This record gives sequence, C-alpha cells and structure tokens, in this order.
Amino acid sequence: EDGIPYVIEINPLPGLAPGYSDFPVSAEAAGLQFPQLIAEILNTAICRVRGVSLLARTAT
Repeated sequence: EDGIPYVIEINPLPGLAPGYSDFPVSAEAAGLQFPQLIAEILNTAICRVRGVSLLARTAT
C-alpha cells in the first residue's frame, strides 16, 4: 500500500544456487545467465508491487 516492498526472507536453499540448483540451471539452458535471472525475478516483483502488468512491460 505504501509502495515499499517488504522482504520476509532471502533464502538460497529453495534452489537459486547458480550452476547447481534446478531453476538457475534450467534458465541457463534457455539462454538466461544467472545475473539476468535474478534481475528478472526482481523486476517481476517490482512490477507486481507497482501494479504494472507484465504483459504491458514486455509489449513495449
């Protein structure tokens, strides 16, 4: 409501270890390097907080 994102937890155990965990390995196989993957995760969260549609973001 106040436009400030709140982080409950940052935990690498659910599978964000680069080169090891399934999610980053799959992203890399699809051509997305780890820094890009993290940037996309953060951008998605920021868009969600701001109420911006991802379709609108990717259409421009």
